[in-house]
Amino acid sequence: MGECLSPSSLEILVCLLFSCLPDGLDTATDILSQTLLHSKFSDEEIEAARESIACEIEVFKLGLIKSQLLQILVHAAAYKDNTVGHPKICPVSTLPYINRSDIMNFYKSNYIPARMTLVGVGVDHSELVKSASKYFPNDLFTGYE
Repeated sequence: MGECLSPSSLEILVCLLFSCLPDGLDTATDILSQTLLHSKFSDEEIEAARESIACEIEVFKLGLIKSQLLQILVHAAAYKDNTVGHPKICPVSTLPYINRSDIMNFYKSNYIPARMTLVGVGVDHSELVKSASKYFPNDLFTGYE
């Protein structure tokens, strides 16, 4: 089907770019739905995320991503006393405190269909709406255990 998922995040949004052939639209939408609404967040996944974050922090400390430092400083100045002003990269000392309960609470508050936008390029609009309605129902929240 030719699907490709590319995640990206900023302080104020998360963007999942999914490329697929037109006949893979329903499958792609299902995968996005499963990822966003039905993630399990196992202990192993959380530990892998901690390790990934620790590596990202080390790269940041080496100064390899200077544009991110500038962005953090600008956000801190522009949005002080607001969560948008907090850096995306946390101190290494806080990594052990990342737990499933906090992640689940964050997801239940923020990763809900009413706060999502699904955009399709090069696909039939009615098929996108049909697929979105099937996998991202606004009136039903079935994710997270």
